[in-house]
Amino acid sequence: MPISSASVRVGVALTLALAVCVLAGAAPAGPDATGNRFFEAVRRHDYGQAYGLLSEGVRRDLPYPVFAQRSRDITWFQVLELQAIERGRHLARYRVRGRVKMVHRGDLFNAVYAGTVSLSLDDGAWRIRQVELRPVEQKRLGKAPPAYQKI
Repeated sequence: MPISSASVRVGVALTLALAVCVLAGAAPAGPDATGNRFFEAVRRHDYGQAYGLLSEGVRRDLPYPVFAQRSRDITWFQVLELQAIERGRHLARYRVRGRVKMVHRGDLFNAVYAGTVSLSLDDGAWRIRQVELRPVEQKRLGKAPPAYQKI
């Protein structure tokens, strides 16, 4: 069964957004620092800290419980392509393509997503502002191992 759920896309998009931030290569106070903090928080399952790194608009449209559940669905990710589209003092935008492994309805999937991720400098802090990613390739790998189903 192909994954077309908007909820899965949001989880994948946020995961790839943090990967973009980590790999962006800006100054320590730039968008990559936000990505590092976001990634570490998700890795530690500290979804509250990760959620705090999203812009106010993203948080308004994505309630915390939904964000936390979607973040748990991602088991692995890899950035395949990253290109800066715009880099300014208050805005950073990247074209990204990434591969993820995720659990969806008890099944494990490998998928490739592509699109753009934007970050903005709000009140002195970089925040993930907008994510526009779409699936371009999906493959069901089978039933998710029990350890993945409990993530």
